[in-house]
Amino acid sequence: MKKIAKEILLIILVTLLFSIIFNKLYSKGIDIEKFNPSPNIKKEAKKEKIKTINLKEAKKFFDANAIFVDARPPEEFSKGRVKNSFNIPMGDEEKYYRDFSEFCPANSGIDIVVYCDGKDCHASLSVAKFLKKKGYKKVYVFTGGWEEWMEADYPIEWD
Repeated sequence: MKKIAKEILLIILVTLLFSIIFNKLYSKGIDIEKFNPSPNIKKEAKKEKIKTINLKEAKKFFDANAIFVDARPPEEFSKGRVKNSFNIPMGDEEKYYRDFSEFCPANSGIDIVVYCDGKDCHASLSVAKFLKKKGYKKVYVFTGGWEEWMEADYPIEWD
């Protein structure tokens, strides 16, 4: 038992020593506040030349009759969505695109706002890229997604 306690103490001391040395060599250390393992949607969208919008901007688009596209799976879509949204789930874009394109052809010039669950969801960016490749010019990603929309008590519907 004493041997295990000594080994644990040794591991703790080595770890502590390593931490002190690391912090001396790297005076800035690791910025925990900037560390974010989730995808940076805004940064990725900018690379693709797709504009991201916030809740306030999304509501303005909604009031101006933009088309909202929900990139979540059909099961989530049926439980609740932005009012009058179309469902084009990530991974099934081609399957759902035909109905969408009949309602809104690529050359229509209509604003399209794509959303998914919320800030850490990348499905909206994936679907937005798909729509851009199909020729839609005015495609935006609403980064707050369903979570923010619902919390703001904006118009919703469900099956």
